[in-house]
Amino acid sequence: MKKTIRSNLRELGPRQLVRSIWDNWFVLTQLVRRNITNNYSGSMLGVLWAVITPIMLLALYTIIFGFVFRPRISQMTDTPQTSDFALRLFCGLIVFWMFADMITKAPVVMRANASLVKKVVFPLDILIVAELGSILFQAGINMLVFLAGALILRIPIGWEIVLTPIVLLPYLMIVLGISWVLAAAGVVLRDVSQLMGMISTLVLFGSPVFYSISALPEKLQQLVYLNPLTFIIESLRGLIFDHRMVDWQGIAIYYVAGMLLMWLGWAFFQKSKTIFADVL
Repeated sequence: MKKTIRSNLRELGPRQLVRSIWDNWFVLTQLVRRNITNNYSGSMLGVLWAVITPIMLLALYTIIFGFVFRPRISQMTDTPQTSDFALRLFCGLIVFWMFADMITKAPVVMRANASLVKKVVFPLDILIVAELGSILFQAGINMLVFLAGALILRIPIGWEIVLTPIVLLPYLMIVLGISWVLAAAGVVLRDVSQLMGMISTLVLFGSPVFYSISALPEKLQQLVYLNPLTFIIESLRGLIFDHRMVDWQGIAIYYVAGMLLMWLGWAFFQKSKTIFADVL
């Protein structure tokens, strides 16, 4: 029994996870490029839609919350300026979009790449990392649009924004770990992809994307903080808008949870992939 556990730790340990990504880095970059191209293939403007879409959304939010819902903004948040509120909303949506895109795409990744699944030597776990890579590409563009919007609307952005990668990294680990589990489950249960659409909606309204958490009662705030997106959204808004330093203790806990969930998700995927070819 002890020998079996030790053998599993050698084969599925955290070191093997890092090594799998490192050894297949070239394949990973090619897959990310393919995913980005496929997302916009067949359209006249191609990858330009990755820039046009967030610009249109940010403009829409600014108009709606600047004119239509302006009298009600003070009741939803403690932010006095409507343009500031639109950018805060967009910041929260950037975080949410990464989560929503991953959990809706992960369950169908193996079926979409059935030809690769049947190749015994292909590193299937890289397919999920590649999906995250293409989503990060879009998130990077969204962030540039966000900064441009802040410049145009004259919203002061502090130097603390450079700490954004430190805040996002453990969040991405958690998303990756969840996605590996969903990818494995999606091979056997096709209903998983349908369920994820509902869950993403619940997560959206259960996180402080459209409202400020400070506007909620204290008991409800504790409940909302159970949502994994809440801490990240609040931390980013604190850095970018309020020039507030990161809660390092909270980030440290998030890093531990992120590394653990990422490893467990990867190990579950590696154990499950032996049945993929038979099911597909």
